[in-house]
Amino acid sequence: MSRRMGSSCKACRKARIGCDLILQQGEDPCTNCVRRKKLCSPQGHQDTAEGQRHPRQNVKPASETRQALTQNPRSPISTGSASVVEPFSFDLEEIATRRTQATLLHDLLCDIFISLFESRFSLWLGDSCCPYLDVTTGTKSFVTRIAIELDERRSTDQDVSSTASDLLSPISRSSTGRSTRDAILDDALRHSIYAYAARWLPVRSALDVANPGDTARSRTKQQQIREQFWYKAREGVHAALTRPSWRSVLALLLFTLTEMPINNDDPGISDLCTQTLFHHFVRLTSPFKQSAARPLAQSTTSIPLAQTAVEYSMPPKQKLEINPRTQHLQDSIYWLGVLCDSSRSLIRQSPPVLLPGRSGERRVWDFIRQRTVIFDQSFRVLHDSPLPLPADVIVVVLQHASACKTMYLGVLNQFCDAAFYHKLEPVEDAARRVSDESRRFHDVFDRLLAMCAREYLTMSSENQIHYLLLITHYHLGSLILADMLDTLGSVPEPLSDPNTIRLNACKAIINALTLPMNYDRYSQEDSPYASRLLCDPTPELMVEVLARTGNAIFTVHRDGKIEVHTAQIMLSFVFSALTVLCAISVSASFVLSSLTHIASSDGLKIKTDNQSSADGLVARQKDIQLLSRCDTQYVGEFLREAQIQTNMNILTLDGTIKKYEKTPSSLTSTVSQDSHMMDDVFASCSSALEASASAFQASLNETWLVSSIPTPATSQAELSVHDVMIEVSET
Repeated sequence: MSRRMGSSCKACRKARIGCDLILQQGEDPCTNCVRRKKLCSPQGHQDTAEGQRHPRQNVKPASETRQALTQNPRSPISTGSASVVEPFSFDLEEIATRRTQATLLHDLLCDIFISLFESRFSLWLGDSCCPYLDVTTGTKSFVTRIAIELDERRSTDQDVSSTASDLLSPISRSSTGRSTRDAILDDALRHSIYAYAARWLPVRSALDVANPGDTARSRTKQQQIREQFWYKAREGVHAALTRPSWRSVLALLLFTLTEMPINNDDPGISDLCTQTLFHHFVRLTSPFKQSAARPLAQSTTSIPLAQTAVEYSMPPKQKLEINPRTQHLQDSIYWLGVLCDSSRSLIRQSPPVLLPGRSGERRVWDFIRQRTVIFDQSFRVLHDSPLPLPADVIVVVLQHASACKTMYLGVLNQFCDAAFYHKLEPVEDAARRVSDESRRFHDVFDRLLAMCAREYLTMSSENQIHYLLLITHYHLGSLILADMLDTLGSVPEPLSDPNTIRLNACKAIINALTLPMNYDRYSQEDSPYASRLLCDPTPELMVEVLARTGNAIFTVHRDGKIEVHTAQIMLSFVFSALTVLCAISVSASFVLSSLTHIASSDGLKIKTDNQSSADGLVARQKDIQLLSRCDTQYVGEFLREAQIQTNMNILTLDGTIKKYEKTPSSLTSTVSQDSHMMDDVFASCSSALEASASAFQASLNETWLVSSIPTPATSQAELSVHDVMIEVSET
């Protein structure tokens, strides 16, 4: 006979065993739950029994139900205090409006990301900067496109290779598991892009136009929106932490470049993402496939643990064979990781992950040294030229100098490692290499960079930003070197004393800052960014530069290296730059407050620019209506609608990047023409020097001929750096 309903507790019903709960007194548990040490739920039994005793007490008559369906229209389900609104509460017009507004905000965030991140990093991934590339490789791509294409190629290789299929679980090999993984990684990257670009959203400017006089409220709303995007991105990167892929690498990189909220309950998430980011780099660029994914259950179940342990050897066929296109894409994004790892490890004075010890000498730095020698042989004749440098020549100079700057930071990391960590070599040898690389940079690029500074007003906005970042980031390394020498207590022989290094670095940084700040003061450009400083893709790195520069100025002033009025003028530029960066960086406001307190303690009077105190982000007229509605609720609705459109394949990363690749913008044309720029450098340079003296022109042609070793039929216009690189690679 079947058991009576409601006579068992929930635990016994789930286990399908008998229950004597109905025989117990009061709230006592049943015998089986006591024996099995389970939680008995007599309340569930009472609810079930109550439901059995009154099965139809709340059921309305059929006539009332039929009348309600015909006379009362469907209304939203009330959820009390919850703010959830069912989709059927919106008519078609409201749905279309929400979809349009979500698309507009998505496009605005992606515009910021492309114009700031992709355009700035395109210089550092160029032929003359990335040491792994040559001009025969093909057209350059966006960093996002590189990550997406590499993951597609990696997925294809895993499907084709039987060895890789054996190492993967059946779930990850299935199409369903792969599509789920792709969706998770796409969401992580998309939310990281939103969070990265949110700090440049001119929400405060739009709110001030819509509601003038409420500045404090608009500033609070803007900060809340940035934090909301950051928290949503943090949810996405949790999945990227455990899924090594190139989209995970880019998502983690963007997340680490995004400023954390002040009241963040997980302050260590940024460090965790940084370490995981570089470990993903190491794993994805390994020439061997990972054998750690091989299951050990079959071995351990058939062989007793007391016997000899089983050792797996990697078969020789397991080595990856990468086609040239895939290798080119991996090299491009790997160089991006080297750039970030070099600066990050130097600031924290910790060993680098991608190029530990002296491994960078053979893998990267030796090639950059050889290429710098070729560059110097070709461009040294321009040192005394009174003519302006062509735009394409400026790009080549900045790219070569950026590569040499990264090598200088890498050598500083080796010095830090030798002085404080592994100590695998004498400190004097590491100091000698630091001195050699510093001398190399100044000897090859000082005059050319001085010519770039002379042409700063006529340079493109991209080159202006690249020049500023190059000078400030290079001398940031010198300031860190001075701090390391103070910690050592004694200065190795080839290096100067710390205060001399600080003074020279501060002069160079201040001189570089004066160029964009004077340009901004008198510029009438219709730009959403009131200052060139706001176009920095890594604002926290610039804040680090300004913080160390300010502290260095205080140090050299106390040491008597500079006069009071000189220190006040130099600090005025630092304070003004920090005031500008306060529009996009909370850490800049803390640094500014700290330096102001130190200046007051030292009795220094600092004069700042009043124009820099205003918010530097200006909303365009066409975006004011959209941004003036932004608050936390609006952003939450946007994120939900964007997720819906992503699931419907309306908003996809691939489609978004394709739209910018097809748009004839300045960035796209620069990226697409980068491989052809080098072939025209010397032709443009020769046309610019035709007006000079004939003797100077003859020596210039002779130098080119010696460098490229062309055939006698080769004309001057056909000579290029590409010919030089091919000749060197052959020798």
